[in-house]
Amino acid sequence: EKVSITGASGSGGANVERAISATARSMTTLHFDPARLRAALAAYPVVASIEVRTHFPHGVSVVVHRRTPVATIAFGGRDVPVAADGTLLTGTTARGLPPLTARRAPAAGRVAGTDALAQVRVLAGATPAQLAQVTHVGVGADGVEVTLKGAPRIIFGDGDHAADQWVALKRVLADEQNDVLHSLRSKDPVRSVDVMVSAADEQVHHEVDAATSTFPARTSNHLRPVTKTSQAKPEGDDKNSRTVRLSFSGTKSGSRRQNN
Repeated sequence: EKVSITGASGSGGANVERAISATARSMTTLHFDPARLRAALAAYPVVASIEVRTHFPHGVSVVVHRRTPVATIAFGGRDVPVAADGTLLTGTTARGLPPLTARRAPAAGRVAGTDALAQVRVLAGATPAQLAQVTHVGVGADGVEVTLKGAPRIIFGDGDHAADQWVALKRVLADEQNDVLHSLRSKDPVRSVDVMVSAADEQVHHEVDAATSTFPARTSNHLRPVTKTSQAKPEGDDKNSRTVRLSFSGTKSGSRRQNN
């Protein structure tokens, strides 16, 4: 049989191609069994699915759909890539992906624990370019927290609206008039910056709340969870503190400053 394979290239792809070729060549075109081929590929979690077409008299083409890694997790003495659905991509390697902060070891070939799965959901919503900027991911009191290169700490919550949140965040970080970025890029005495990105209702409204302050060293500056009906206020009562709210609806954006 002549076997044509596409989509398998990448880490671990050579083993996948060998398994496909060996299994396909053990069958004839007239009696080809795709289920048998899928069973042979079950040992390779990087394969999400395949499409099979036979070409009489002696040809078969296989299209491989790979799982894309979004993070890594320490397991078995090495950093194992993790797919967007939580599957451990054993037999592959990946560079430049953020490591998950996990309390439980993976089980049955998947990430285990609600915290780790929430981190995966958040990272799965990011673009490859955004993933490359992630320096840390973990879970705090308000949900999943992500730290980006040269940006504030981002609070995503449970990660159920991660894709929309990353879109909103991209707009914020691209806005050169953003008060938060101005404070970060200048040498103002900013102790810390916490940003919460929340995706609201079906209309896909986005709000980004951030607080910067010139509090004395003994005072911390952290945000409480922000809801549709509450305001974010930093702890302390320094007169120089300020809150910046950036709202997004559709493709339009705006900002306003609130003086406390």
